[in-house]
Amino acid sequence: MAGRRVSAATVERITAALRHRGPEDEGLYRNEGVALGSRRLRILDLEGARQPLRNETGDIIAVFNGEIYNYRELRQELAAKGHRLTTEGDGEVLVHLYEEHGGSLTRRLEGMFAFALWDRREQSLWLARDRFGVKPLYYSPRPEGIVFSSELGALLEDPDFSTEPDLAALDLYLELNYIPSPHTVYAAARKLPPATMLRWRRGELRLFRYWVLEEERAPAPPKLASQTEAAAAEELRAHLRQAVARRMVSDVPLGLFLSGGLDSATVLSFMAEQSPKPVKTFSIGFRERQFSELKMARRLARRFGCEHHELVLTPDAVSELPKLTEAFHEPFGDSSALPTYCLARMARRDVTACLGGDGGDEIFAGYETYRALQISLWCDRLPRRWLAAPPASWLDRLPLGHGKVPLQYRWRKFRSELAAPPRERTVRWRGIFSTAQRARLWRQPPPSVGAGALVARIGEEWSDAAPLNRALYLDLRLYLADDILTKFDRMTMAHSLEGREPLLDTDLVRFMFGLPAHFKMRRLQGKHLLRRAMRGRLPGAVLRGKKQGFSIPLGPWLRGPLRSLAEEHLLAPGGELAYWFEPSAIAALLREHMAAQADHGRQIWNLLCIALWLDRVASCRNASGAYAVRA
Repeated sequence: MAGRRVSAATVERITAALRHRGPEDEGLYRNEGVALGSRRLRILDLEGARQPLRNETGDIIAVFNGEIYNYRELRQELAAKGHRLTTEGDGEVLVHLYEEHGGSLTRRLEGMFAFALWDRREQSLWLARDRFGVKPLYYSPRPEGIVFSSELGALLEDPDFSTEPDLAALDLYLELNYIPSPHTVYAAARKLPPATMLRWRRGELRLFRYWVLEEERAPAPPKLASQTEAAAAEELRAHLRQAVARRMVSDVPLGLFLSGGLDSATVLSFMAEQSPKPVKTFSIGFRERQFSELKMARRLARRFGCEHHELVLTPDAVSELPKLTEAFHEPFGDSSALPTYCLARMARRDVTACLGGDGGDEIFAGYETYRALQISLWCDRLPRRWLAAPPASWLDRLPLGHGKVPLQYRWRKFRSELAAPPRERTVRWRGIFSTAQRARLWRQPPPSVGAGALVARIGEEWSDAAPLNRALYLDLRLYLADDILTKFDRMTMAHSLEGREPLLDTDLVRFMFGLPAHFKMRRLQGKHLLRRAMRGRLPGAVLRGKKQGFSIPLGPWLRGPLRSLAEEHLLAPGGELAYWFEPSAIAALLREHMAAQADHGRQIWNLLCIALWLDRVASCRNASGAYAVRA
């Protein structure tokens, strides 16, 4: 924290609340209106590299979360310029890079990071977050200063923090299933967006983007003959090899989250190639076979000689939901957070850091929504009345079935958003409650930000004419950063496990976004270039496989073993949920779902996460009298 009212005790409480992110060491700096606290999970230079980090004169002080993957090159460069580095860790390069480059130091970094840096000479505080948002950073500006932390919940340790909810942000959550940057559920707090720096100096706060993909992407190659495509596949393999190698630098045991899908299998292929020991792999599945990829994960582990570990998740795992609520500190509706939490706990018994395959769908085009987008563009050429013809109504009457995402649900979702602008469709198809549904749900609808405004703002950053490439960029900036990476960070760090994402290597992302759309999707099959690049390295079944995803069996679980849990929290008379939302609208959702008249599993889970967050906030309020949730 920085400003006129700096309290070392408050910083110590905030830092203590982050102990799970760094249980092995702590540090505190306090001087001249600023206090910086840190917790450390030792990955590099286990005995040295203590924080806060300082330059030679002690004028530049920093605390840091994450990993700088190109730190060795940077150390050599800095040493050649006369800087004296006293540790073997990666974080020390920050203070010396700042001496050389000032606020533009982030442009030299390849890694996942969030850091705070104090310049005593200029009396300025810098906060920064990595390009894609792997590592989080929250801040709360005040008239007298600024308070910041790696997690939202730690800000609650500040007695001056106002917990008045931001109902517009909560409305975004109902629409998207997560709260996007820069919003949080509290009006007093903000998420620092990815690729953004914040400078606070004598009460003046300024935000600026330090990296924009549009400005760095390579010119698109000419339309391809097969020989050129083969060259692109070879270059892709080189980028993948480098990305994995960068993330295997560690002084502690490493592992891999292995789903059985193409992305994590790709990472495994290059890990096994470069590891002198068998790769430790960790997989999770379900008894419901259509939701589980354990069979393929085992096959991959055998092929690459891995030390394999797996876990089968049952409905009993929902007993962990209060811990998930505590980890996010605001409503978060992605149900795959639950298996990720359990997977991270299992992995932490054997390793301290794990690689994952997140980011592959956004850069290689893996989501079904991209296929739906291509189909919708064809539908735009048809008379609108054709979609209301008998075949359409017949599809509306399809039974729910037992698949992961029922065909009836997908068809209704697809048809309902065809009137939306093409640039918004992929976001809306993934959404939870439509505008009309939210209007019926709220007792008093708040002023709405609306995902459409976010889509329009992000769309201005990317000039590519291809709808697919625009959709990929939108998901990279919105869904990946605020859902997928938020989940990955909180669930791993809840167990003091570092998660690394090789498919979000800057060079790799820049390369893929410089390619035309038909490299990524061919004949409605996504990940075309990746599949070609991995021929001969992965089994054909993986290369031909469809995306499985990682979500729990929401529909059947909520009709069966989780029914009482949902009804208990969502139908409680006089509860906090009933204060904001219409009980009759919630009851109707539950009634239709339980009778298998519709699949409202994602909507019910979304509301359940709000109810659990409200329960936690209310219990804190009852204990201390400090946390009020009603506006």
